[in-house]
Amino acid sequence: MSFYRPHPRQKRTCEEHKAELEEENYHLRSELQTEVDINCQNKRQINQLEKDYSCLKNQLYQARKDMRDKGKYISSLEERLVESEEQVEKLRYQIKTISSQKNSSERGNSPDLYNPNINLKMTTITELANAIDEAERDNKIIRRQNAEEVEQMAIADFHQLKTSTQNLVERMANNITRKKTQQLARIDELGAEKFALQ
Repeated sequence: MSFYRPHPRQKRTCEEHKAELEEENYHLRSELQTEVDINCQNKRQINQLEKDYSCLKNQLYQARKDMRDKGKYISSLEERLVESEEQVEKLRYQIKTISSQKNSSERGNSPDLYNPNINLKMTTITELANAIDEAERDNKIIRRQNAEEVEQMAIADFHQLKTSTQNLVERMANNITRKKTQQLARIDELGAEKFALQ
C-alpha cells in the first residue's frame, strides 16, 4: 500500500489562508475607499456644474429681460419720433401757409395777414424748414442706429449664453460618461480579481 503525500504547495495553514484573506480584504477596502473618494469628487463636480448651469440660466433670463426692456424703450422712442414727425408736418404746413400769405400780400392780392408782432422773413422760414428736414433725417438715422445696436447686442448676448449653456451641458455629459466608464471598468477589474482568487 502506497502512502499519499500532499504536495508542499497544497499545504496551507489556517494562518496563511487568514493572512491572504486579510491582504485581499485590505486591497478591496483600499479600492473601495478610492471609489468613495472618486464619487465624492464627482459629486462636487456635479454640484459645481449645476451651480454654473443655474447661473447661466439666470444670465439668460436677465438677458431676455434686458432685450424686452430695450424693445420697450425702442418702441417708446419710435412713438416719440412719430409724434415729432407729426409736429414737423404741422409746422411745415403752417410755414407754407404763412409763406403763401406773405407772398400774396406782397403781390397785393390780399391784405397783410401777419400779426404785427411777428416779423418773419422768407429766408428765416426757409432756414427753419431746412432745419426741420435735417432734424427729421437725423432722427431717422439715430433711430435706425439705435435699433441696430440693440439688435446686435441682444444677438451677441443670446449667442454667448447659448454657447455657454451648450458647453456646460457637454461638460456635464462628458463627465457623466467618463465616470460611468471608469466605474464599469473598475467593476470589471474587481470581478476579474475576485474570479482569479477563487
